[in-house]
Amino acid sequence: FTTYIGWLYDYATPFCFIPPSLEDVDSILAALRAVGVDDVPAIFAPEVVSPQDPALPVISAAELAARLPQNGIRIVDVRGYSEYCEEHIVGAQHVLLGALPQHLDDIPRTTPVITQCASGYRSQIAASWLRARGFDNVVNLTDSKAVWSKQLPTTHCAE
Repeated sequence: FTTYIGWLYDYATPFCFIPPSLEDVDSILAALRAVGVDDVPAIFAPEVVSPQDPALPVISAAELAARLPQNGIRIVDVRGYSEYCEEHIVGAQHVLLGALPQHLDDIPRTTPVITQCASGYRSQIAASWLRARGFDNVVNLTDSKAVWSKQLPTTHCAE
């Protein structure tokens, strides 16, 4: 049963998910409700995922900092515009999560793409959504802004 967060489609669409562990359910539900996703009719236990199912590739801020000097890495910041302007990773491309479907041609398919946000939730959705559409090179930055803003070069929008 595959559906994606309401801001990519329709808030009326029920959202079901598989948490990494059952201990994560409350925090995931709180994050979903914070962005207006209230219709969560089912939560599946992590055991429904087969060990053979590929996990979403992830990267930490420290790992990204080590790889960032390499050419060809594209960072896609999926936060809101005001969040992005306040502080973002130098060189990050801003694509609002809800606008991702309209910007598929702006995201490379042949170079590494790192999705990132403030907490890792929106970027995880973005990475998963892109991978489901054939972007095999997408990796999610798991660290929060509190971590990546200290380990990676950042800037803000000019006023």
